[in-house]
Amino acid sequence: MNRKNLKAFLGLLAFFASCCVAFAQGPVPVTAPGSEPGRRQYDNNCSVCHGGNGAGGELAPSILQRLPALSDTELTDLLRKGIPDRGMPAFAFGSQDMTELISFLRTLRTERRVPPPERKKVVLTDGSALEGLVLGESAADLSLQDSPVAGRGG
Repeated sequence: MNRKNLKAFLGLLAFFASCCVAFAQGPVPVTAPGSEPGRRQYDNNCSVCHGGNGAGGELAPSILQRLPALSDTELTDLLRKGIPDRGMPAFAFGSQDMTELISFLRTLRTERRVPPPERKKVVLTDGSALEGLVLGESAADLSLQDSPVAGRGG
């Protein structure tokens, strides 16, 4: 291979290698417009105590249940005054930062709700029945908390 062909080959190799690296990094995550500044305020000032998702941390409880009960005005007052006897400091956010933080706080939600207990009756191949509260269920098995079936005694 002559020198000219070697340079062309190495150039193509470098180009393809850089393309592979770019595609291997995957897509850039997209955030909702307008939520990033409020998230930044939360991450810098609140998440250390209340956790990254507001569900509580080592130093402070979850705020997820309390947020919906407070108006924006009440939340602003709470953040400006803090709760000193419980260890929450007062924050001196400017009005724009406060608005962005409250907008972000309104996006926080509990991650998972526990469904209400479900009762199920299952007829077995021998004709007998099992009935109870469903503790867990998948395509392969079913776990029930036993309770007597009417007419079976128990």
